[in-house]
Amino acid sequence: MSSFLKSSAIHIIGSGLSRLIIYMTGLIVASSLGAELYGKFSFIQSSLITLGTISIVGLSTSSNYFCNKYEDTKLELNVIAVIFSLVISLAIIVLFFSTLLQYNLDWPLALCVLSIALFGVVQGLLIGKKKILALSIVNLISSLVFFMLTLVGKPKTSEIAVWYFEIYRYFLFLLGFITLSLCLKGKLGNWSFKKQKELFKEVIYFTIPLAFSSIMVAPILWVGNYILVQQVNGNESLGIYNIGYQLYLILIFVPSVLSPLIFSYFSSNNVSMKDTILVNMVSVLLSILVIDLFSSYVFDFLGANFSESKSLTKYFYITAFIYSLNTVVGQRIISKGRTKFSLLFNLVWGLTYIVCVFYFKNYGALALAVSLMIAYTVQAVTQFIVILHLRSEYE
Repeated sequence: MSSFLKSSAIHIIGSGLSRLIIYMTGLIVASSLGAELYGKFSFIQSSLITLGTISIVGLSTSSNYFCNKYEDTKLELNVIAVIFSLVISLAIIVLFFSTLLQYNLDWPLALCVLSIALFGVVQGLLIGKKKILALSIVNLISSLVFFMLTLVGKPKTSEIAVWYFEIYRYFLFLLGFITLSLCLKGKLGNWSFKKQKELFKEVIYFTIPLAFSSIMVAPILWVGNYILVQQVNGNESLGIYNIGYQLYLILIFVPSVLSPLIFSYFSSNNVSMKDTILVNMVSVLLSILVIDLFSSYVFDFLGANFSESKSLTKYFYITAFIYSLNTVVGQRIISKGRTKFSLLFNLVWGLTYIVCVFYFKNYGALALAVSLMIAYTVQAVTQFIVILHLRSEYE
């Protein structure tokens, strides 16, 4: 437990500072562009993240899992080679079919998608190797570069804002990859195509259910954004929603950044589910108190164009608290190899979210905020039922 708390503290501080800097960067972009152009930028940004998420299809979690399983063995290098090869191959396929999302990618955007996917693997490997401080430094330096670039350049068009985001993602991956190479230098064993062929089947078998589960979230959120922007004043509504959603990301940053770390410790049976739930719940409640205290200053800075965003915060507070419970249960189940249940939970969440967005689509930004809250509530109920059924296994 002490090792988990130490790693958690480092990860929370490093990732928390990075998340805060990214949020401040977003405020600068929003104030420079205004609600409509910021909504356009948000939609493009979410499209890139969605494609990157599809490209990695759960392999970030797989890299974490297999890094723990084959730690300090001669197979570790070959596991890493298999996972990187899969991500690159999948990214090429995703980019080829990207027109299905009605967004034609030029080369810089395509490379941005690839860098998002590859950094997911880098992050999973660094966490699996317990190199938490190194990962935190990578995130902090990269976010500072993004902030300074935006502060100095203050984008006046959505295209320039996207360009700054691309540079940030390139830099994040390159710095992460260099850091990973330095951390693993001379510790990985021998290269073997024969072993890679054998490991390929094992990685695929573990990842397939996880893939369907993990790729669901970003595309489902993107579909919700797409439905909203098709309505009257859709881009403006999405811009208003996204300001509130960025506050939500701050609320859940502790559960989010701890999620892969929790999984790593669950895999080695070094921490209990009750302890991790307690850490997540307390962190979210403290975050709500702090954000509620300072949010008025944020909305004053943004001005009247984003005044509606303030009314959405109460829905994000409830959603963040529910998410803090859901993420622990999900990681516990995956650590036991029950990836099919993870797929079930995300399927329930996704279907609920889309149905609600369709039902509330005429309510503007409120539609997405309420739909997200309902979706995580239904997911929590589903997880509770499963845990009761299998409680002896997950105690």
